[in-house]
Amino acid sequence: MTMSVRRLRFSDPFWRAVRHAATLAEGRRSARRTLLLLAAGLALAAGVLPIVWSGASGVASGTPPRFAIYPAPAPLGRDAGEPSIGVSHLPAHAGRPMFMAGLQTLRVTYDECTSPPTDLWEDVSFSTTSITSLDPVLFTDSQPGRTFASQLAGKTSLMAYTDDEGETWTPSQGGGINSGVDHQTIGAGPFPAGDPGSINGYPHAVYYCSQDAADASCALSRDGGRTFGPAVPMYTINECGGLHGQVQVAPDGTVYVPNPSCNRQGNPLGAGEPGFARSTNAGVTWQIRTIAGAETIGSSDPAVGIGADGTLYFGYEDSGHVKVAVSHSRGDSWTNIRDVGAGFGLNHAVFPQVVAGDVDRAAISLLGTTYAGPGNVEGDDPSVPSVWYLYLAVTYDGGNTWTTTLATPDDPVQRGPVCGLGPSCGCCRNLLDFNDITIDRRGRVLGAFSDGCVGSCVNGGANSGTAVASIARQVGGRSLFGAFDPIGTEPPAAVRLTAVFRSGAVDLSWDEPDDRGSPITSYNVYRRRTDIAAQPQILLASAPWSRARRTPTR
Repeated sequence: MTMSVRRLRFSDPFWRAVRHAATLAEGRRSARRTLLLLAAGLALAAGVLPIVWSGASGVASGTPPRFAIYPAPAPLGRDAGEPSIGVSHLPAHAGRPMFMAGLQTLRVTYDECTSPPTDLWEDVSFSTTSITSLDPVLFTDSQPGRTFASQLAGKTSLMAYTDDEGETWTPSQGGGINSGVDHQTIGAGPFPAGDPGSINGYPHAVYYCSQDAADASCALSRDGGRTFGPAVPMYTINECGGLHGQVQVAPDGTVYVPNPSCNRQGNPLGAGEPGFARSTNAGVTWQIRTIAGAETIGSSDPAVGIGADGTLYFGYEDSGHVKVAVSHSRGDSWTNIRDVGAGFGLNHAVFPQVVAGDVDRAAISLLGTTYAGPGNVEGDDPSVPSVWYLYLAVTYDGGNTWTTTLATPDDPVQRGPVCGLGPSCGCCRNLLDFNDITIDRRGRVLGAFSDGCVGSCVNGGANSGTAVASIARQVGGRSLFGAFDPIGTEPPAAVRLTAVFRSGAVDLSWDEPDDRGSPITSYNVYRRRTDIAAQPQILLASAPWSRARRTPTR
């Protein structure tokens, strides 16, 4: 995890005297005595941190969300060029995120007893989905709690699903008859009104969509993803480009497959407008809807997030800028079109991913750069000096205003271009076609991304060219479910402390905890001898707070 770390060193005789009684060992603290109390000083004055921007047509109100970054520990998650993530909302499940990183299906468990929460990554891959792949993808149907893992294998995929967060798996047919050969995506949601529905009791329709260069198609499963019907074309090359984003299903059963290049005005090679294919009858027929006047100049797919009432939040790239548009009419008309990166001066952005919760709440993740010089930031020239960071933006008022957070302020995700030329990339092809985003059952945002800049790259060295599985997890602020909003002002969370006896002194270190919207101004370190009755706490030191350099600890 990347985090800010504070350290103090004490050589007080008291600490030496209790060395053996306290059994302070390297890297751990004895549970037999509480030798000190670490308290965070509070500053309740309102303020906005410089890594957060609120705006659009006004200033967003309320405490902005706060995120912690969790990279997978080696050797897990080293090949996560196209990461995907899902979380079960089923009450019987633990709500552990499932993460696809190449041939590995990973499960992440968070310990909420510490701040920031600690994480445990486990490989729970199924045999058939960890052999070979042309493209990996994972999807969780959150309410039934079923997670699908798929590895592309030409006109079908090697697919399996789990109903217990990776403990056991069931093989699937893998796709529809005559499905496409590339860029598969899986989605699920209610059957539309009047549809015959499920044939085995599974409550949702499951869709497998993929592209064949000149067109793209979707196949429907009526038995929870065990088998699929024939693939039905969504559009032709004259209507939209073959590549598309992740399929999403609305509460009313409407299916959306976003596409970066539609309405090409009869030019099959034209840039086109970002939009989507839409079906209101379970994939039997499809219509195209676009953002009129917008132009996709990059290679990233747009994305759709759907609110509880069917409100669409459509994230897309328009002439280098990532925008979000809102529709209450299934894309027939649009409102609240906002540039969510404007406050940070972003000139190029890739990999927009959108998720929605309550009617008026949604979030988008993206990689962005402020670079505006010569060269193609999505090409394969390694001399282009663009520097990319992860940003997440949220809205709590139906897309009228957005609060954008720079989630990796001192730790770039990539140096140089993010090549979007596919197999023709001569270099810089470590971050592939997309990232992902989801929410847990409390509405907390989790953004899955691939870290291409680790080690010396973080401090300005050459790009590492890595693809490390990473999660930006919301640890504070309002979530996308209003039922879980914090009530009133909360003090900062308790710190996670390490005390180590070394060379005649005790070294204390702690991770920066979630400040819960009350910026920390200082840390006070106290001691108390528990072997003396009524021993008062004694202040040892006050450590002024500062934004310490974020350093990788994995």
